[in-house]
Amino acid sequence: MNILTNEDELFKFKIELLEKEIDILSSIIGRYDDILFKIKGWTISLWIAVIGWGILSNSMLLLILALFVPILFCFLEVQFKMIQRRYIFRGNNLQKFFHNDEKLKEVFKEKNIPQNPGIYDLNAHYIGKIKELSEKYKKMTNFFWIIRFPNVYLFYLTILILNIIAIIFVYFGCIQMQNKEIIATLTYLKQQNRN
Repeated sequence: MNILTNEDELFKFKIELLEKEIDILSSIIGRYDDILFKIKGWTISLWIAVIGWGILSNSMLLLILALFVPILFCFLEVQFKMIQRRYIFRGNNLQKFFHNDEKLKEVFKEKNIPQNPGIYDLNAHYIGKIKELSEKYKKMTNFFWIIRFPNVYLFYLTILILNIIAIIFVYFGCIQMQNKEIIATLTYLKQQNRN
C-alpha cells in the first residue's frame, strides 16, 4: 500500500479527486434530469388514462381523481429536484473555486486546498457554519422556491387547467356520449372501412 507522504503528491492527488468529482457531479445531475423527464412522462400517461376513462364513462369521480395525478407528481418532481439542486450547489461552488484565479494561485503556492465547507461538503453538514453559503443552499434547495420554476409549475398547471375544462364539459353535459354510442360509432366506422 502506497501512502502519500510527499506534500506534492498529496496535493496532486487532492486536485485529481476534485477534477473527478466535477465529472461525477455532472453525471449525477444528468441522471436526475433523466429522472425528472420520466416523471413528466409518467404524469402525462397516467393523467391521460384517468381523464380518458373519466370522460368515456361520464364519471365525475374519475375526473376529480385525475386532478390529484399532476399534484402528486408535481410534489414528486420537486422532491427529486431538491436533491438535484444539492449537487448543482456543490458543482457551482467547485466551479467558483476553480475560476477564482487569486484563490487558485494561493492554493498552488501553498500546495494546500482550504478546508472550505463550500468546496468539500456535498451533503451540507457544515454549510450552516458559513452563513452566506447556508442562505444560498437553503434557497437553492427550498421546496417553495423550486415549485415556482416555470418548467415545474407551468407543466402541472396546464394539466390542472385541462382537467378542470374536462370536468366542466362533463358536468354541463357537453360530452354526453355513452359507452354504447361510442361502440356503435366505432363499429359503424369499421364497417365503412371494410366496404
